[in-house]
Amino acid sequence: MPRIMDLMEYRARPGIDDDSFERGAASIDAWARRQDGFLGRIRCKRRDGRWCDALVWRDGPSAQAADAGFAALVHWAEAESVEHVVPGSFSRRRVVLPGEPDALPDDLIRMLGVSAIPCQPPAPAPPAPASN
Repeated sequence: MPRIMDLMEYRARPGIDDDSFERGAASIDAWARRQDGFLGRIRCKRRDGRWCDALVWRDGPSAQAADAGFAALVHWAEAESVEHVVPGSFSRRRVVLPGEPDALPDDLIRMLGVSAIPCQPPAPAPPAPASN
């Protein structure tokens, strides 16, 4: 069965700093790690202030089961980070991942944008010219 990725974008409410947002997101991270079929999560903030989130599931049934579990989590307000999101700013797409498990699909790269991938170390600075 193909792996599934949920791609989400949203904005933090004004006044919520990145550290507070990340602390709130920790409850979602902990919940996701307990779900059967959860393979990983990538979260980053774009330069325009939008947060991008990608959760990867082993297969369609795992992703669908997670939907029901997440709805219950939000319903009971157990996810602090939900309060940090601007109402109406949330969007989600579900895509089927082709290829190897470690490969990021072009679809994800286009969504996040090159500037939004903080996991990659910056290129080393060129050596300074020698002064004589």
